[in-house]
Amino acid sequence: MSSDDLLRSLAEKHAGEASRVSSLVSKPENELYALLASRALEPDSGVGSADDRFRTVYDVDDLQRGPAVELGKRIFTRCSRATHDFCCAPGDEDKKLRDQMLNAIFSKDGGGVALLAGGLVAAFGLSPAIAALVAALLVKIIIAPTTAEICSAWGASLRS
Repeated sequence: MSSDDLLRSLAEKHAGEASRVSSLVSKPENELYALLASRALEPDSGVGSADDRFRTVYDVDDLQRGPAVELGKRIFTRCSRATHDFCCAPGDEDKKLRDQMLNAIFSKDGGGVALLAGGLVAAFGLSPAIAALVAALLVKIIIAPTTAEICSAWGASLRS
């Protein structure tokens, strides 16, 4: 399957979930980190209902705090570093796919977070529930603040 076909199929497959996944961006960061850790520790973390495959629905009172937030930050940092390398220093094979993915992320239709989540599932084997949270955090922390110097800002966040 070509990279064009992969992106198109991911966008079509996840178009209906875009608004739910995109809504994660409005959640507090520590809440997303705690949820990321809890999803990663669940034995069935890849299983979600047909209506919420990315497992975006949760009860904030059920989230663990403290160590769960720190674990979520570590998981996010590892995923962020791999995605940064793909987006900012791609090899020749990845350059076309990277350009298409970045164009989709920066679009105004709200599907960028869902597309990024689908890409994380396909490229790195993350479960959809974890990929949705990582994508929301990437958009909230890295992509939304600046597009002109995205790689510079992202690289700086990885060094800190």
